[in-house]
Amino acid sequence: MADADTIITDVDGPWCPKLVLSGLLTHEFVKLYRYADGGPPVDLPHKKYGPYAEAVPGWVEVLPKKAGSDVWPVAYATSEHVGRSGIIGNRTLIAQNDVKAQSYKQLGEVEARSRREADSLAAQAAETVHADLFITERPYLSETRTPYGVMVCTPEEALAFVGLYLRAQGLYITYRGPDGRGTYSMNKGLYYWVGTRELLPAAWRWFGACVQNASNVGDQSFVQLGGSLLRRVQASLQSRDELHIALNLEQNNDTALEVLNCLDVILVSLMGAVDVSARVAHKVLGLQSRSYQAAWQNKNWLKEIRDKDAALASIVGPNSQGKHTVTVLRLLRNSVHGEALSTLAVRNMGGPIETRVRLPHADAADILTAMDALGGRSKWGVKKIVRGSWDADPGVLVEELFPCVMNLLNNLMKLTPVENLSCVNIAAKDELPPLDPQGPFNPREREVIRWQLGF
Repeated sequence: MADADTIITDVDGPWCPKLVLSGLLTHEFVKLYRYADGGPPVDLPHKKYGPYAEAVPGWVEVLPKKAGSDVWPVAYATSEHVGRSGIIGNRTLIAQNDVKAQSYKQLGEVEARSRREADSLAAQAAETVHADLFITERPYLSETRTPYGVMVCTPEEALAFVGLYLRAQGLYITYRGPDGRGTYSMNKGLYYWVGTRELLPAAWRWFGACVQNASNVGDQSFVQLGGSLLRRVQASLQSRDELHIALNLEQNNDTALEVLNCLDVILVSLMGAVDVSARVAHKVLGLQSRSYQAAWQNKNWLKEIRDKDAALASIVGPNSQGKHTVTVLRLLRNSVHGEALSTLAVRNMGGPIETRVRLPHADAADILTAMDALGGRSKWGVKKIVRGSWDADPGVLVEELFPCVMNLLNNLMKLTPVENLSCVNIAAKDELPPLDPQGPFNPREREVIRWQLGF
């Protein structure tokens, strides 16, 4: 269900996440109900459903209470069916009396009370019709802690959810008109490849130098090395989707195993990408040590980097964001060398089972210290549920890890002096995506994939 004012119907509307979302919501795999506090616009025709019922197709409406009743009637309709339900309970009253809320405070007590009531009724209406998402920009619903049985999200958040849902159906749509026409899509590999290049803008110059060097000296091994960084990020993006798809299913042993499999791929792929950036820096700076020693966590090798290029070494220097990122990523990845990560099934207050992942016991202290330096362990979805161990929400963990690693990779590529390579001449155009407005790397394609990936 979506607030009607979050949906754009004009095909020439402004380019923004709402426009892209509005198009995706017209897909046949999505059922959309619109909602407004005052009900459907008066100029929309009602449809009769048998001799006793009529409603506006595609809308949910909260009707006035009948005299002496505590139930708010709810009507909802598709083109073929009409339904009736009701809102009961005290959540509406709780919202009315929530005088500590900051939302609408500037409107005065009476109006603020009315707005909070309307927002609560809207969320309960979405719950009543069993919507998966309620797309809204109502400020009170982002502030309240009152539980509603529906995911309340902004249009920007909904675009990421709907994009993931469609990708789970094998659909990689980059644009669909809000009238349901003019659908543009990509194959799976290209979608994640464009997403990778968008998240790593520094790679245009960095990888371009690898290509120039390999082409001009006749040795393709270096371009294959540089390209492996991009391919590993591409693989991690795909596994990130698969992890979130698994987490959105009913949690059981099978989904927990899928989460662990996806998490392993993400950790190994991202750490592999970081290691590739070290191998490239090793060659670019002409270090004398063996290339297999190239690793940003290797103190002896990092000293060689520091002697050649202090600015590059500082990215992973003491107490840097880069060093803490490498610590979290490396120690979680290292589970592939020993005791595997394990899951924990948790049920809170009679709710659904949640899958959590235990941090490796031997490295937990170092991981937590690094997480605390990167915003705090709670931000990473980490807490102690079972005495003697720490565990994390795998979805939250991955969403915190990805931006940190993308930032690290961009910084490392940006400061690696690839111009030092033989036969390399980087022009201004080499630092930017291709200019072809019809190509897959045009600004809108890159932007819409970034939005749909939730970045």
